[in-house]
Amino acid sequence: MPKASLPHIPPLNVPHREQIQASDCLAACVSMVLDYLGRPVSYPQLLSLLQIGLLGAPRRNVLRLTRLGLDVTYREATLSLIVAYLQAAQPVIAFVDTGELAYWSVTTNHAVVVIGLDPEHVFVNDPAFASAPQRIPRGEFELAWLNCDNACAVVNAHALV
Repeated sequence: MPKASLPHIPPLNVPHREQIQASDCLAACVSMVLDYLGRPVSYPQLLSLLQIGLLGAPRRNVLRLTRLGLDVTYREATLSLIVAYLQAAQPVIAFVDTGELAYWSVTTNHAVVVIGLDPEHVFVNDPAFASAPQRIPRGEFELAWLNCDNACAVVNAHALV
């Protein structure tokens, strides 16, 4: 997708939450998205449900949210698909390699919530930092995301049928 074809999507009003421990970025991201959707779940419950351990959790553990009656899509995606989700007011949990992000000083696999973008930047709520959103140059984000297989998750509050 050429840079010029990316629209400007102002950041969604997703509440920012910091992770409590270095290993629970997925729980913090899920907490942000569920709060945004009006379906808050306690942080300890998320840690348990997502099976967050001392080294974090596999990305696919986000699918365990279906046990709460939530619809979860976990997949490899494209930036065009993220644009479509954001245009539908759906934040996206993206899995990234922090070694490609200039504002990080360590390299680790990590989860962030994509909340907006413009032709040159991707805006994320990063649970490892107190301030949000982080404004990441598009190329940095795409490389960090590519290093994690362009994996992402979208949570929908509609109950499963």
